[in-house]
Amino acid sequence: KAVLPLYNTKITDVGGEPLARGLDRPELKDLTLYLQDTTVGDNFAIAFGASLRACHKLEKAQLGLYSTKITDLGGQALAQGLTCPGLHDLDLRLFDTIVGDNTGIALGSSLRACDKLEKAKVLLCSSQLTDHGGQALTAGLNCPELRDLELVLHDTAVGDNTAIALGSSLRACDNLKRALLTLYSTQLTDHGGQALSEGLKCPELRDLELVLHDTAVGDNT
Repeated sequence: KAVLPLYNTKITDVGGEPLARGLDRPELKDLTLYLQDTTVGDNFAIAFGASLRACHKLEKAQLGLYSTKITDLGGQALAQGLTCPGLHDLDLRLFDTIVGDNTGIALGSSLRACDKLEKAKVLLCSSQLTDHGGQALTAGLNCPELRDLELVLHDTAVGDNTAIALGSSLRACDNLKRALLTLYSTQLTDHGGQALSEGLKCPELRDLELVLHDTAVGDNT
């Protein structure tokens, strides 16, 4: 287990990169890394993604990387490293960065490999994500074991394709008990809203928060 709360410090990419390389620990099962409100960037994220690929036994990851200098290049490399077959609890916070579609596409691909994922918190709000990356990301949430989902994509350019893919994925989440979905201030229309709503027919769902204000959803939704 490794717990590294290094947020709101003077760490830059110069120190972040060797720190990330040092996390190449094949036996690591539980990782908490908080580097938000620092100036780490793509060199850190690329090294961190490589280290994560070596963490074959990783079960839980809490990664606070928001309000940093990470761009879509580093976000993609980081997301590619999250192909951890034993991962069951992921908390990834990359909001207030300029990650975008390549990050979303890579994350969706990685999530599909996480067969045991039970809890996922993915915060990519206030980023450069569009409907292209959003669609790939939400398609990756087709996780039969998923029980608790927080997907925070507000203030991005995701739209109907993202919502349609999310609705399709949710239909496969037979064990979903809690869902927080914030898609406000996006390009979502009534077409995507309807598909998303139809996907929420989850027999075990007990706690739902769906936030769609400041979009073009309407009567069909």
